[in-house]
Amino acid sequence: MKIKVDWYNLEKTIILQKRESGWTWEDFDAAVDQYVELAKSVENNVALLVDCLDAPTPPSTSVLGHYSRAGRLRPDNLIRMVIVSEEGGFMKTMGDVYDSITRGAFLHFARTMEEGEVLCLEALASSDPDPFND
Repeated sequence: MKIKVDWYNLEKTIILQKRESGWTWEDFDAAVDQYVELAKSVENNVALLVDCLDAPTPPSTSVLGHYSRAGRLRPDNLIRMVIVSEEGGFMKTMGDVYDSITRGAFLHFARTMEEGEVLCLEALASSDPDPFND
């Protein structure tokens, strides 16, 4: 599989999805299942850091069904996704479309992994530790 998913940090607050050149939509769907499972395995809020530096564009433009599925499966404790890519273009446009049909300012973009980590940590620091406590 050309998309790897695992915890980014020991605290289990950031999940890393690393896309490698040649990934497919089947890889994408499997990676969604993996990060959803990881997020649901903890009670704290989590962020998803998506490293696209080695694979900045999708395998095809047929993204809507796959992005819609990811949005439907998103657990409540997954509070931010940061896509790290040096290229804006298609990924940014599709990300903006995705963010407009999901819950709020969930999706962010960064040019480096360091910037992405900061965006994840900011969201986690400002989030309610108990998302079910109103």
